[in-house]
Amino acid sequence: MTPCERLNVGFQFGTQGQIVPVWELSKKPAGKVLKLVSQGYDDTDPTGETATQFFLFRAVGRGTATVKFRETTASSPDVLDTFKLRVTVRRVATVATTTTTTATVTATTALL
Repeated sequence: MTPCERLNVGFQFGTQGQIVPVWELSKKPAGKVLKLVSQGYDDTDPTGETATQFFLFRAVGRGTATVKFRETTASSPDVLDTFKLRVTVRRVATVATTTTTTATVTATTALL
């Protein structure tokens, strides 16, 4: 990545069960390298069976940043799953760009 590029991390999960997962940052990235711009839910699946929780980051400076996520539920603080992402931001590109990179993770946690 280069400064000003955006990274969209999405966690896709089923919405038909009784328990809906919640993803949260368990380790924020180094602020001089990567900044969290926004987060939320995208439920544009026409069948209504899945939704995506997203985290949108913007590269702000050179360096390496690690972002860690954890999956819990609204009813329990127990960690169900984790996801770790390492991002390297390189020097400024010679041409200004506003590129968004998307990484989607399908959450397949089964709760009994």
